[in-house]
Amino acid sequence: MNTPSYWLNQLLECNRRDFTPSQVTRPEQGGPTKSSRSFAISLRAMGHAYFLGGSEVQTFNFPPTMPAAGGADPESALHGAAREILLRLFPCQSAQINAAAAAQPPTDPVSAAWGANVAAVHFKDRETDGSKNEVRYEYQNTAGAYQHDPEHPEGCPPQPVGPNWGMVKLFGIANMIALSKPPGYLGQGRINRSDPEYLLDYKRVKKDGHVSNISNTSTPASLNNALVGLYWAYDGVPNLGTPPRLYFQIIETVANGFNLSERRRMMLYMICGTSLGDAGIHAWYWKYHYNIWRPVTGIRHHGESFGDDSQTTAHKSTGIIDGDPFWQPLGAPRTNGTGKNFTPPFPAYPSGHATFGGASLHALRHILNTWYPNKVKLKDRSDKVSFDFVSDELNGINRDVSGAVTTRHKRHFDSIEDAINENGLSRVFLGVHWVFDAELKKPGKTIGGVPLGIEISEELCKTYAASISAV
Repeated sequence: MNTPSYWLNQLLECNRRDFTPSQVTRPEQGGPTKSSRSFAISLRAMGHAYFLGGSEVQTFNFPPTMPAAGGADPESALHGAAREILLRLFPCQSAQINAAAAAQPPTDPVSAAWGANVAAVHFKDRETDGSKNEVRYEYQNTAGAYQHDPEHPEGCPPQPVGPNWGMVKLFGIANMIALSKPPGYLGQGRINRSDPEYLLDYKRVKKDGHVSNISNTSTPASLNNALVGLYWAYDGVPNLGTPPRLYFQIIETVANGFNLSERRRMMLYMICGTSLGDAGIHAWYWKYHYNIWRPVTGIRHHGESFGDDSQTTAHKSTGIIDGDPFWQPLGAPRTNGTGKNFTPPFPAYPSGHATFGGASLHALRHILNTWYPNKVKLKDRSDKVSFDFVSDELNGINRDVSGAVTTRHKRHFDSIEDAINENGLSRVFLGVHWVFDAELKKPGKTIGGVPLGIEISEELCKTYAASISAV
C-alpha cells in the first residue's frame, strides 16, 4: 500500500463528506477558505511526521516546538499524524476516520504515537492564525463594488465569505505577493465602466456566461464552454466538496501516471497543500482590497441609469439600454441540490478557482520538472504532461438541480498548462467571473488569479528547492 496516497484520499473523503448533509449537520471546514486551510494543515502535518522531522523538511517553516523524536518508521508516523489531524479538523467524521485508520493499522505504535503528537502541535500552532477572527463587511453603493447576488434574495444582504481571510498567517512564504489592479479600477469598489479593457470583458462574459448557452447546442463552442464551466465547478456542494479536492484529484491522477514513490508523493502533497493554503489567503486578501462586483451585478448595472449611484442624466425612453437589467448567469452549479444555480458570495477579483488552480497545478509541474526534466520539459509556463480526467461534476452519477443524472464526460489535456488555463476561464463560462479575474496578460504586471497562483508556487518551490531535490 502507498501510505501517503491512502491518507490523501481519506482527506479528500473528509472534504467531500463535509459538504454532504447526509454525512454531517453543517461543514466543519466550510467554504474554499477553510477547506484550503484544512488541506495545508493536514498535508504539512502528515509530511512532517512521514519524514520524521529530518533534513528533507527543515526549510518548511513548521512550528518551532516539536515533540522529541520517537520511533523510526515513516509509514507508522504518517498513520498517527493523519488520524490525529483529521480527527481534530473533522470531529463529526470520527467514525469514518477511525474506521480508515483501523483498516490499515500502523506496524510501529511508538512511531504512530510520535506522529500523533506532531499533528497535535501543528493543529495548536494554527489555532491563533487569525482564521477565527471576525470582520464585518460593509456594502458600498458604488458602480463596481461587490453586491449580494440578486438571484438569491433570501437573507439579503448576507455577510459574504472571508472578509477576514487575508489577515490569516501565511503557511509557506514570508510576504504577500502583490496583485496589480484590475482594468478600469478607480479605487476600492469603483470601476470605470467605459474603460476599453473592462468593456471587452463585460461583452465577453455577457455573451459567454449567459444561462441560455447551456442549451445552445447548435453552437459547438457555446456547448463546450458550458461543459468547461460545469466540469471545473466543485462549489461546496454535496458529494463533491470544494476546489482543493478537485485539484488534488488531478494531482493524484498525474502522480499515478508517473508512478511516484511514497517519498516523492509525500513531498508533492506537502508542497501542493501549502500552495493551496497560501493561495486562499492571497486571493481573499486581494478580493476585499479591490472589492470588485460580480458579473450578475456588473452587467445588470452597466448603464449609468442603473444602480444606487445612478447618474442624474437618467435613461430616457429612447429604446436603447446600455446594460442588461435581466441578465442571468449560468451560475455555479448546485449539484446534488435543489433551487437555482448561484454566484459565490464574495468579491470577484481575483478568482479563487484561478488562484487555487494556478498555485497547486503549477507546483505539480514545477516539482515534476525537477524530478523528470527530460520528460516534463518545462519552459516558462508550457509543459508536456498529458492526462485524462473525469470530473465528479460530470461523472454520470451526481445530479444537476433538475434532478437529472449528469452525463459522464472525460476530458483530455495535452499539458498541465492547458488545465490551468481552462480552469481559470471556466468561471467566465459560468458567468460568475470576469476574464481579468483569471488573467490579463500585461508585461510586468500580475493581473488575475492564474499568475498570482503561479507566483505563489514559484516562491514556495524556490524555498523548498533543496527538499524537492532530496527525495
